[in-house]
Amino acid sequence: FRTQRLGPFPIHRVYLNTAGEPEADDACVEYNALLCRAGWEHAVAAALAAYLEREKWDEFVASGMSAGPALDALLRSALGGLNVVRSDVPSHFVDLRRFAASSEGYVATLSRNTREQTRRSRRGLEARGPLAIQEVSDLPQASHALTELAALHTASWNARGKPGVFASAAFREFHERLIHKTFLQGRIQLLRMSAGEERLAVLYNFVYDRK
Repeated sequence: FRTQRLGPFPIHRVYLNTAGEPEADDACVEYNALLCRAGWEHAVAAALAAYLEREKWDEFVASGMSAGPALDALLRSALGGLNVVRSDVPSHFVDLRRFAASSEGYVATLSRNTREQTRRSRRGLEARGPLAIQEVSDLPQASHALTELAALHTASWNARGKPGVFASAAFREFHERLIHKTFLQGRIQLLRMSAGEERLAVLYNFVYDRK
């Protein structure tokens, strides 16, 4: 529960699985859902709606919901009978398994012009030194990789006149704590890409069920 002001009016909002933090400190929730056993979504959504009927609030906010049983259950509960404002955002991905047998891989699916730009970029990077990808193997390296990622991210967004998400101390602390708690459990993968001695990128992946 969080009270926020909309002009002169206080708005009492209740958030599902998030803290209602300011946008600048948002940890960017994804795959939000009702945390319950499979098949119990409708029962849990009904219980949640009944609980909220006893509380005082103006808006119910469920950010980062994925299409599926949890969202269906919420919309079919008493909450779905309210004035619903819904914003759908597409989730883009590439299934790389399709390209395992091709030497060109994903690049083969691109237009001729984009393929040539990609090859030119690669040649330019290789001129600085051999391209290499290294997987981080221990917690001190993981902490250092996050620092490198933050620096690369911030420099990229500063060049566009924006601060980037790591300008938020709360955002950075969230990921520092997340890595500290879950890296050694195999829940996080950090990859460093370099051209010779120059760091090009850090890829930060979440791992669930070995995926």
